[in-house]
Amino acid sequence: MGLEEDIFLLRKIELFASFDNEPLRLLAFGAEKMQLKRGTTLFQEGDTSDSAYLVMHGGIDLMRAHGDQEFTVESVSSGALIDEMALITRMTRSASAITRTNCELMRIGRSQFRRILEEYPQLAANLHEVITRRFQEMVARMSEVQSRLGDD
Repeated sequence: MGLEEDIFLLRKIELFASFDNEPLRLLAFGAEKMQLKRGTTLFQEGDTSDSAYLVMHGGIDLMRAHGDQEFTVESVSSGALIDEMALITRMTRSASAITRTNCELMRIGRSQFRRILEEYPQLAANLHEVITRRFQEMVARMSEVQSRLGDD
């Protein structure tokens, strides 16, 4: 896949939608491309995060352990960005990521992402708006669930 195709995929991610061509080009150029076979563990639940992953082709299952069993939290496919908050802050991964199919991924490191935000400060402001809106939507969904649980 060429640089222009990588930029096209990145532009589809909500987090990067406000980015102009140049920051997207820098993001795509600096990202690490990975090819993983089916059944490969990308990262483990509890690992410290330092990057996010764009699924370019294939599918990944996000798995959580409960006792001695694992269960699928979410299955993602091409076009999904995994662990995007890792671009902003150091976190503990809340799930393991295991390839469901052969996959092509783009690994975007936090340090690379921060350098782009430093070079293009308006992007940081746009990013703040996206994260704030998502947080507000999450709180509204949680309130809705809480009100449904309280009705019983």
